[in-house]
Amino acid sequence: MDAPSEKVVGSAQMSLAHSFSKTSTGTPSSRKGVEKPWWKADSALEQAYAPGPSHPRIPRDLVLHILRIITSHPRPRFYHVLHEHDAYPRLHSTDSYNLLLDHACDLPNPKYFTAVYRRACNDGMANETTHQLYVRHLVRQGKAMDATAFVRTTYPNDVVPPAVLLELVSPPTERPRAHLVPEENEHKVGPPKPPPPLNMQALRTQVDAEHDDVHTSPLVLASVRYLRYSGKHAEAGSIVVHHLHALPPQATPKQLSYAQDLIHELLLLPPATISHLPHPQAAYYSSILRLFDLHPKLRPTSTTLALTMEWLRRRQERGYLAYCMLRKWRAKWGDLVEDSRECVPCAEDDQPRVRMSQAAAGARSGRTERAKTMAAGEG
Repeated sequence: MDAPSEKVVGSAQMSLAHSFSKTSTGTPSSRKGVEKPWWKADSALEQAYAPGPSHPRIPRDLVLHILRIITSHPRPRFYHVLHEHDAYPRLHSTDSYNLLLDHACDLPNPKYFTAVYRRACNDGMANETTHQLYVRHLVRQGKAMDATAFVRTTYPNDVVPPAVLLELVSPPTERPRAHLVPEENEHKVGPPKPPPPLNMQALRTQVDAEHDDVHTSPLVLASVRYLRYSGKHAEAGSIVVHHLHALPPQATPKQLSYAQDLIHELLLLPPATISHLPHPQAAYYSSILRLFDLHPKLRPTSTTLALTMEWLRRRQERGYLAYCMLRKWRAKWGDLVEDSRECVPCAEDDQPRVRMSQAAAGARSGRTERAKTMAAGEG
């Protein structure tokens, strides 16, 4: 029998490659905008799993298959991903549903997330991660009240898992524009109302039980942030004071950095809420800055100074008072430590926090303007 010619072998290899690319992604490889197949992408995540099975046979293969489709370029439509997931009903698992829900959280249309979540619950494949993603979805959609009601219904005994509680009390990182307008006041644009308070005593008990080191537990920072957003500044301050008193004398740098973050959360109060406090604004900020005296190793950083400068700028007193405060701090603590972490937005105007050099420059400029004003008045 004669051997097949090179032309026949080459055509067979081309047809095999075309069929493999067609069955793997569900779409032909000759789509517009696709320069190379997904298994030859530059992503390290895709290269780790490439080439993978063209037809998944076990639930783990389906999860990897969906992951390749989601991370492919260009990014496919969600209904294409959902159609590929529905093509293997016997391989559905909790991980595959959670992967779809995590991908649907970033979509502006909430109907896809709701549909996938209901199917996961109906199939009995919802776990703690599924509920965590559902709470994240509700908070990002601006439905904080619904998220709180869901948590109370799902966990009636106040034993909320830490991951679910963090999604509930942490402020949303992004909100679609359609949900920035409240339904009752369509002419006013503003953030949604914060959720009602949770059982803080149960939260502290759960922090001690769930986390190895209570001095670096993310639940403490989340609870302080939650109380600050809810307007309960006295309770937030009491938690910070309790945390600082509980710090060991030989605290680690990680514990000290975490304590500084707690104090910075209190400094992020907007002026509108500070004016409703029973004591003046200056006394409030002085009481917060005195929290650094509760531990011998605790000291303010450049971020602390920048937040104080921001407060003085809102009161239009950034110049001379900032200069006096800078001299006082340097006399007590020396040169402030530059914060090596990234700047985070301020509470109101979402502008980056100024660094210590910028704050000092602002203090010097304010001092110069004050000197010019006094000279003009004497003249």
